[in-house]
Amino acid sequence: MTVVHEHGIHAAAIAFCHCPTATDSSFCPEPVQLIKFGLFPGSWQQPQTAYTINGLRDYHLLSLQSTITALDYVYYLRRSTDNDRYRELNTAMREFTFLRNVRRAGQDPTSDLPAGCLAVSCPACPQPGINMLEGWRDRPDAEGYLDMLFYSVDGNFHHNQKMKPMDPEDYPLTQGAGYFRQAILHQASEYMNPHSPFQESTCNKFGAMGYGRYSGRVSGMVGLTCSRHMFVFPRSLVDLVKGEGFAWGDFAQLSGLQPWLDVLKLFCRGYDINCQYDKKFELRLADFRSNFSHLRSVRTTVFPPTRSLIPKFHAPAHTLLCSVYRSYNYTPGVGMTDGEASERIWAAFNALAIRAKEMTAGHRHDVINDFLSDLNVRRVHGMPKALSGKHQTARRQLALAREHLQYLEQNIADERKLSEWRQTEAVWERDVLDPQKHRGLQNPYLLDKEKGLTEKQLVEMMKKMRAGREEHSLGPLGIIHQGTLLERKREELLDELELDDATDVALETLKGRCDTFLCEVDTWTTVRDAYLQPLVDEATRTGPLDPTSGPKSTSAFFPLRDMSYDAGSASKGLPPVRNPKGKPDLWQDVHAVNILLPSAYDASILRALCMREVVGFESEIRRAQARDALDDVRTAIIGREAYKIKKIHLSSKTYATRATNHIRSMEDGVREAANRYRRARTALLALGMDEADPEFRVLRKEDTVKYSLDGQHKTLGESSESKPWIWERFTFSDTQGDGQYQAFFEDARRVHWFRSSALNKRWREELSLVEEEMRRSIRFFSYHRHRWLDVAEKRDLLGNRGAAAYARKQAHRYARLLHVCQAEYTGRIDLVRCAYPTQLIRPNLYLSRTNHRYKLCCETSDMVQ
Repeated sequence: MTVVHEHGIHAAAIAFCHCPTATDSSFCPEPVQLIKFGLFPGSWQQPQTAYTINGLRDYHLLSLQSTITALDYVYYLRRSTDNDRYRELNTAMREFTFLRNVRRAGQDPTSDLPAGCLAVSCPACPQPGINMLEGWRDRPDAEGYLDMLFYSVDGNFHHNQKMKPMDPEDYPLTQGAGYFRQAILHQASEYMNPHSPFQESTCNKFGAMGYGRYSGRVSGMVGLTCSRHMFVFPRSLVDLVKGEGFAWGDFAQLSGLQPWLDVLKLFCRGYDINCQYDKKFELRLADFRSNFSHLRSVRTTVFPPTRSLIPKFHAPAHTLLCSVYRSYNYTPGVGMTDGEASERIWAAFNALAIRAKEMTAGHRHDVINDFLSDLNVRRVHGMPKALSGKHQTARRQLALAREHLQYLEQNIADERKLSEWRQTEAVWERDVLDPQKHRGLQNPYLLDKEKGLTEKQLVEMMKKMRAGREEHSLGPLGIIHQGTLLERKREELLDELELDDATDVALETLKGRCDTFLCEVDTWTTVRDAYLQPLVDEATRTGPLDPTSGPKSTSAFFPLRDMSYDAGSASKGLPPVRNPKGKPDLWQDVHAVNILLPSAYDASILRALCMREVVGFESEIRRAQARDALDDVRTAIIGREAYKIKKIHLSSKTYATRATNHIRSMEDGVREAANRYRRARTALLALGMDEADPEFRVLRKEDTVKYSLDGQHKTLGESSESKPWIWERFTFSDTQGDGQYQAFFEDARRVHWFRSSALNKRWREELSLVEEEMRRSIRFFSYHRHRWLDVAEKRDLLGNRGAAAYARKQAHRYARLLHVCQAEYTGRIDLVRCAYPTQLIRPNLYLSRTNHRYKLCCETSDMVQ
């Protein structure tokens, strides 16, 4: 006999025992004798090949983790011992994995298994009778979303099947017991074919609607997944012929959602073509009821109220009516669900496609079922830590979103306006759940087109922003103010001199401006020496006002301070470093200019009594300068985003290029204003401002990019990012003199409030959802622990000690998961509220391990010791 070991293929002489058994005159069958000795037979009649159980386990784990094919595994064994058993391995492996799956599910290996019994369910999704307490139906409507089933529908065209000769008699061993419902699909083919033709899209043309190429006996599959925890639903996969016709999606839902259809009160469905899929959904269900009421697997076809949404990553590909009115960001009760769980599952699942497309129909289904069960099992074991991490993120993000919204509302003086916005938001949250009301529903998350600025007005706004605020004053205050203006002019000239694309005429003009600047600096320095230098000399002689505040500085730069740390990376909130290497002489001349204001001097000089007044003057000017710079940052960002919206709707290449140039110009404006603020803040810190000043915080690079006026084209993950602090104050819109500009900025503030309010509500919902999912996962593990313990008791009574030991092993698996839950959830939720009513908690035996020995333990509570 040939024995396939984990290290090679060997020929071995094996003699079977033909002695009669003690009960009758028959002898133990040869395949059973092999199994008792740790060998799995290659066939069940006259086995000529046997595989070690350890070898099959190794290959099973390798195929799940690295998707190694049976041929590659046999090649590895053959090169080790120069032998071949590829065909037999395929057959034995299918039988071996099937037996392992039915054993783990507590089922007998028969051909008529209960539907979906071999699939692994999500512990955190609602399952009445398993992980939901009695009385869950009495929950208030406002909290009904906590019991809502979140699922996604999606097609996968990587998992096709080649059109090649195959065994027509091959059928899956896991027929209907895993994730496929293929047998009923053949019976319902009369329903699928007339409903497969694709209707014209009123949105965009999507590949899922048949606007694509498909080949093979099977072109792909469509199935259901848990939107929040990435579990594939039992008996929800359907093989596709040609494209992703709506009828195939109907059948996948009718089959996969049977445990919930007549039980739960709310569904939330994510599908990348929901806007088209919903149109004739009820008509297709009516046809199904009239033609296929005899199908035993479909008991009910009535769906509860369903929130039909577009996944976040796919939303930008839709028109405005779809992407905003069916958005996860603006729909109440969905938390931070993004609807893209299917895509993440396919990313891991598609590695199996290169193997599965070559297999026969039955073999393909068995392998896919086994692979998906492995994915689900791994997520079951990672569920406590995953939910704990989600809970920590939700608490942190909710605090940030709530704080941002509070700051924003504190700066809205008109309480009546705020009340109107809240009423509009309430109307939106009520009516957006009804797709029939979408066309007449006012969308508060988009800018009002009537208040938008034209391209000419946006350019004018940009010019006004760059013109700055030219004010004049006299005395020490006027000298300090003129010095800050010269500082700004110096930075602007350096920026322009660093550009290499200037023409000869522009360079000549720039040279004239530099000469004028140098003359102005000379004039200012003369006046400064007359007013400020005597104060500095006096401070140097007398020292600080309060000797206890610190000793006199011994810095090499004294009486100036070390300014080498005033520049650095924008990610740290510092202006850029000027590198003089390779710069022209004109740049070197401008860069060498030093404008010595009080903020340029050492802290011990600034503490002197004679410097108190000028330090106060510069502090006030710098604060005003920083506020103006922040206003310019906000103005430039809003202008940039307004240009981006206009560019999307431009069809002409000329206009699009012009808009791109304007966007780049606005980006330069954002960068210049941000660096101006950073320099003002650096000066304020030198003048004694507290580093933690709440008004003038660190302005990092990411604070100037995380803002969007376009609700239609939000990016995936944007909701998980905290809002930049600069948008907590929107009062700059009140200072815009022109009525048209003020209306535009006021509309931007309105949109920003609505989105901030929506973000705050979604994070609050997410926190509540995660806490409910934690409680459900505890009940799920407790339920299955009790179930396996009951199985162990029954098998003990039957004298089947091996099966009873395995049942206790499974019970201990869930006991370990409960202990992980206790460790991860303590301090996050009330563990006592998670348990079942006391009458369901009784002493039970489970297997624990102490000092490397197994012993029986007795508990009276799952979570509370």
